[in-house]
This record gives sequence, C-alpha cells and structure tokens, in this order.
Amino acid sequence: MGGMIDTSLMGGMITTRRHLAAPYRQNHGPGGDRRWISAYLRPRLGYALWRRLHAATFAVYALSTVHGLATGTDTRATWALGLYAASLLLVGALLCYRLLIPLGTRGRAYPNLAGVVALLLIGVGVWTVTGPARPGWNAVANSGQGNGARGPSALTSGGTTATADAFARPFAAAYQGVLAQGRPDTTGAVTMGVNASLSGGPAGRVHLTLRGTVTAAGDVAVAGGQVILTGAGGAPRYQGALQGVGNDSAGLQWQAVLGGPSGRTLTVRGTLQVVADGQATGMVRGSPATRLR
Repeated sequence: MGGMIDTSLMGGMITTRRHLAAPYRQNHGPGGDRRWISAYLRPRLGYALWRRLHAATFAVYALSTVHGLATGTDTRATWALGLYAASLLLVGALLCYRLLIPLGTRGRAYPNLAGVVALLLIGVGVWTVTGPARPGWNAVANSGQGNGARGPSALTSGGTTATADAFARPFAAAYQGVLAQGRPDTTGAVTMGVNASLSGGPAGRVHLTLRGTVTAAGDVAVAGGQVILTGAGGAPRYQGALQGVGNDSAGLQWQAVLGGPSGRTLTVRGTLQVVADGQATGMVRGSPATRLR
C-alpha cells in the first residue's frame, strides 16, 4: 500500500510536472528543501539526465503499485481496491494530459506514448480483476501470505478465520519445557507431563503425557501416553497416542501418528531428555501422512 500513497512518489510526480512546465523558483515552504536539492543537482547532472531521473519516478510508482496489488495483505478489500483505482486513474489521467497537451510554444505532444499509458492502465485493471482481486490468488502469491493473510491467519470467503497449517510440510524443531510428575497410584503407575515450546522450526508447542511404572531403581518405565502438537496461538491442533517408546544414548525415543484438522495426519518422532530441576529438552520431527478416512 505504501507504493500507492507514498507522498515522496506522489511529490515526485507533481514536481516533475512543475519542472517540465516552468522554470525553477526556490521555495522555502513545504517541500522547498527537496526542490533546492533538485535545483542543486540539475547543473551537475546535466539537463537530460536530470529530466530522465524525474521521469523515472513514474516507473517506480508503477512497479510499487503492481507489487502492492500482487502481494498486499488487503488487496481484495473494497477500500484498498478503491484507493488503488483512484490513484491509478488520477496519475494516469494527469500523465496522459501532459503527453497530449504541449506546454508552451516549443512543447510537443506524444499521442503514441499517451496511448501506451492508457493501454497499460487497462492491462493493470484486467490483471487485477482476473488475478489479485479473485479468491485463491493467495495460493500463488507471496508463498500463501498475500491477499488477506496476516501471518498464519487468513479470512475465508465466509468471513471466518482459517489458520495456515504450520506443519503442512516436513519439519524439525527443538523443544524445551518443564516436566511435571504426579504421585504413583496404588499399583505403582505414574503419569508425567511435558509442556514445551518449539524453536528452530515452526512456531508452536508440544505437550507429552507419559504413563508408566516406577522401577526398583526409582526410574519410570514409560509404557504409553499421548502427544499434542499445536501451532502458534493453539491452531492447528494435532493429537494422538504414543505408538512406540524406547531408550538410547540420546534419551527417551518416542513416536506417534497424530490426527489433525480436516482429516490430516502427521507422523512424528522425537527424543526427550530430563536435566536438572525438571527441565525437559528434546527434538521433534514430523511429516504429513495420508488423510484419515
């Protein structure tokens, strides 16, 4: 959106017209410093280069506008489309007027160039209607983060919030948290919980519930449990039972198949180490599996 309403760009467009229309007069009012710099550089750059640099502001304006339309977070909003349309029509009309109406007795018209500008405006309009203004453009623009998406969330056609799946692709992340252990029951069974945040990968949290029995050595032999994996803000949420537990030099090894939204599943594997003061660390790796039937 900055490219469309950037005052420096619009100021460049207005001062370009002024310099092409009349000799420079120093002005210490608003914008006077900018025009002083322009007048200072003019004899040092040469008139031809100085004029081309002024004309280049139109190219910068056009490129920034297309960029905003293609990847802007609010492109499909009515107010945003209205601002883009008003800006393009105003700048395009002024530019065509300048190209068609000679300035002074030595000026000349550029009808062919004015026609090109008009065709470009029409092309941008058609492209906007058939591209950025249509639902689904987000799938091909800005890696799924354009057109209405703000970070991991986007608005669906019904106006409800749909959260992008942080675990839609294979991932690996470290986690760190605190292990909480309950008291053994009368059979010696004990339940432990690890609530940890992910780092070095997708943002989110992992919660492990481990169930086992206390051994004669005072350790806990884990026999089963549950895994809950959530993205930032609590969504998406995947959960499932532990399907395999073992030990090696890296600590406790665990794996599970987790069910998530819309029938999606994740196959996850992880490690767990408990260090001093009940701090728990580990790694978790996952990859999308087939949809549940």
